[in-house]
Amino acid sequence: MKDIIVINPFLNFWVLGTVPTEDIKTTKTPEKIKILIDETLQEQLHNQHNRLHVEQCEQLMSDIHQQMVILNLHRLSVTYFEIDDIVIIGGKYYFINDKKIVKITNNHLIINKMYDTSLMFLPYDLNNEHSSIYLPLNIHPNSYMYSLALLTLYCLFNTPFKTRNEALGILNQIVSIELYWCISRCLETDSNKRKLLFI
Repeated sequence: MKDIIVINPFLNFWVLGTVPTEDIKTTKTPEKIKILIDETLQEQLHNQHNRLHVEQCEQLMSDIHQQMVILNLHRLSVTYFEIDDIVIIGGKYYFINDKKIVKITNNHLIINKMYDTSLMFLPYDLNNEHSSIYLPLNIHPNSYMYSLALLTLYCLFNTPFKTRNEALGILNQIVSIELYWCISRCLETDSNKRKLLFI
């Protein structure tokens, strides 16, 4: 178990709205919430020989997407994910890095700061030949779906994917299950066609 102190006031509201109350221990300072986590996603991967089961990957996508829906209701979204951004609390996956939360302005996320193009799970909008080298960049609020799909594939196959074609190639190994369709919809290059659905 590890302790994480969440200080961002909005994230406090968000965590309070999603984490079971028995998992929350409040400190004497009201703006801080102490959460006892089961393990980080990195630790879970390490404990399971660097691969998650299909059911865990489905839960990972579903749990994180539910949090993103809450953020979107408040006109906020996330640009991309890294493994260190995710923890497990009470058997559910939670995104905890409030530094990656961006305000939605005119139906876009405005990227004003330089970002590392070598990161493994960058969305297509930030990691393709059409991305501008000039800031600011405007990207779609659902760009997180692309990033989450890449992260999920990594957890499932223990293989990083830098291009969409690489991801789709390995994704064909699970073509007969619904996780395939969920991930493939998230990997649409046209952000207006991206959907995170389990059917």
